[in-house]
Amino acid sequence: MYKDLKGLKIDKKDKRYEDFPTCIDGEIYISGSPSTGWETKKVEKSKVITQESITKEIQAHLNAKARKAGYDNIDCIAKFMGFDNYFRESAEALALLAANTWKYAENALVDIKDGRREMPKSIKEMLGELPRR
Repeated sequence: MYKDLKGLKIDKKDKRYEDFPTCIDGEIYISGSPSTGWETKKVEKSKVITQESITKEIQAHLNAKARKAGYDNIDCIAKFMGFDNYFRESAEALALLAANTWKYAENALVDIKDGRREMPKSIKEMLGELPRR
């Protein structure tokens, strides 16, 4: 353990701190990792994009797609997949969209962490990149 930022103790082996932008105390942005070193700066809380905020927005995006198709949320489609029924085709199309969306997001996060691409400037920008089908 070592002290960083206002005496906050960070365990160098803690994988949570290897994620891309982490917000601690609501306003401190930490990037980097124990192996590469830390960069810190103050930013406005509303401008910090974290993996958690992207995950929530993607889930909301998929729930909106499901509601538009007549389902309560994206999780409700499961009960209509895998057997012949009136809703099967639309449920399976939404399931494919969800799978493609999460895979795209996962690949984007890996690319950001590995330095192959820049962090989106906003969650809206990230949502604009997601698969349409």
